[in-house]
Amino acid sequence: MPWSTPTVLALLLGFQGAFAAAPPPKPYYELSEQELSARLAGIRREPLRRRLEIISAGFLGAPYKLHPLGEGPAARFDRGPLHDFQAFDCATYIEQVMALAIEPRLPAALGILLKIRYRNGTARYRERNHFPGADWIPNNIRAGFLIDVTAKLAGPAAREAPKTISKRRWYAEKTEQDLHGFEKAPPSDIDSKLAALRALGRDMPDETVRLPYLPLSRLAALESRIPSGTIASLVREDAPQAPTLVTHQGFLIRKDGMLYFRHASERLGHVVDEKADSYFASYAQSRRKLLGINLLEVAGGPPSRAPGGGAAAP
Repeated sequence: MPWSTPTVLALLLGFQGAFAAAPPPKPYYELSEQELSARLAGIRREPLRRRLEIISAGFLGAPYKLHPLGEGPAARFDRGPLHDFQAFDCATYIEQVMALAIEPRLPAALGILLKIRYRNGTARYRERNHFPGADWIPNNIRAGFLIDVTAKLAGPAAREAPKTISKRRWYAEKTEQDLHGFEKAPPSDIDSKLAALRALGRDMPDETVRLPYLPLSRLAALESRIPSGTIASLVREDAPQAPTLVTHQGFLIRKDGMLYFRHASERLGHVVDEKADSYFASYAQSRRKLLGINLLEVAGGPPSRAPGGGAAAP
């Protein structure tokens, strides 16, 4: 029996209503770890650079949280979690996106994350890559996770910023606010932990580093050379009391023919895309001058890693 016109219309409206009611996919930061693993499985065969774009975009809108990670619940000084995909500061956003892009299989990605955050992959406060120029960048280059492409992309425009870093002074100036997870500890425990934390730097000599950067004045002329997914570290002019030259990090992402700075923004309170040229121009009135940006390519890790840019499962 042929269907009547009202019946056909009712079916069409029903299908249309079903499609209209389908919710959009959840952003990554709203997923359980099981759901995140399933979502990442669908991009495992994508090139590394494309995985960086997809995964970093999946966390757009995630809340900003200063110092969200630590060395776990039994840590001596910082009992924040070893990973947290629900909230980020600029460094932990970069680190966790890197780990998930290098190895989309979640259990193995957490092992990669330890090797990115810590000099020897062991979660200890002293081994954490606290200083971008002295620790995080050189240690991750040695580990095979990063390649400094500043000189390659900037060419003759590249410059170097020197900085003498005193880890001894940095540790000596630690306060109670640098101890995390001890809100219920008695004052005597806090005092002893703070003394031990300050003592970590006593045997650390001062270290002079030289960080290459693309001058801000040359960014507009050279930005077309920068591949999407490149990490940009903001290099500021030296200030004697500042512990580091790098004050912020994010991904440079190319979309709709334009270059964006994708980062966990303390000012805006979440992970966001901002047009790169206008974002960097906003530093023009800063008391501490923004010299330019250091440029890092994310690599697949040491040569022993599995084919396709991912790490072999442990």
